[in-house]
Amino acid sequence: MSKYEVSNSKSAHSFGVYEAESAEAAIEAACKDAGYDSKAAAEAAMGRDSELVAVEVK
Repeated sequence: MSKYEVSNSKSAHSFGVYEAESAEAAIEAACKDAGYDSKAAAEAAMGRDSELVAVEVK
């Protein structure tokens, strides 16, 4: 597994570093930490794309 920092691509707000198999898995974990069942559920609640990105950190 690798570590990824999940952040908002527009505001650059960091939601933390997640250990995951992929960048998408890290984003899913961040959404679950925020109380959603998935990234799709978060986007449905917001009514738009989440704008989340995950960048691998060393």
